[in-house]
Amino acid sequence: MTKMLLVLLTSILASSTIAAGFDQRPNPNKPPPEQSKADEPEQDAPTLPEDMRLRMKREREELEHRKIVDSARQLFDTSVELAKGYKDAKALNDDAFKRIATVEKLARRILSHVGGEVVEPKERAGEAPSVPDAIDRIILASENIKKHFTSETRFVVSAAMITDSNQIIHLAQYLRHGQKHTS
Repeated sequence: MTKMLLVLLTSILASSTIAAGFDQRPNPNKPPPEQSKADEPEQDAPTLPEDMRLRMKREREELEHRKIVDSARQLFDTSVELAKGYKDAKALNDDAFKRIATVEKLARRILSHVGGEVVEPKERAGEAPSVPDAIDRIILASENIKKHFTSETRFVVSAAMITDSNQIIHLAQYLRHGQKHTS
């Protein structure tokens, strides 16, 4: 009889253990199961060391600065080409208008890089410069911008650069809109 009682107890114990495994009610004392590593985004993936991330950031900033310096040089060169083309043709032709649009685009890029905004000109409409004077002023402002970018570090932002960029944008708009109809 003891054998029978032992077999009965073992079977009851085994069936209760199996039944507990099929229980669908969550245990309030047990925390919810964690997601597997495959389901998680790569937040816990090994990250780059701090010094490597800083070096990569510095390299990106230096590359961006070199691009802006190239834009400043291109702005100056295009302004000089504009002046030579105007001097040869004695008028603004289609090629000159393309250069004016390029000058304005480059000035906007530089203005955006230094954190400035396009502002309305302070000049009155009655004080509109002549075409040669406007081109000379564009060359002077672009030369100042180029000089600033080539002589200063990338950490220096000058209010004069913002002013010069705005002046170039306004003069280019004046030349494109004011002179296109008279040519």
